[in-house]
Amino acid sequence: MLLSSGSVLVPWATANPIAVEHRVTEDLFAEADLELIPIRPLVLAGNALNWAPSIRTRCPRC
Repeated sequence: MLLSSGSVLVPWATANPIAVEHRVTEDLFAEADLELIPIRPLVLAGNALNWAPSIRTRCPRC
């Protein structure tokens, strides 16, 4: 697994140094023929509030 950035997926972030660094790292994994599972918190963070009620009640399916 690799902690990456959702910015690697959007074309307008090509000048963003963090997005560039993450894209280079993901490309290096691909070139080395290593299996890569990128974790992109941007996507996870956007869904965090949807989980808040079930986390508070300790009931993940509620």
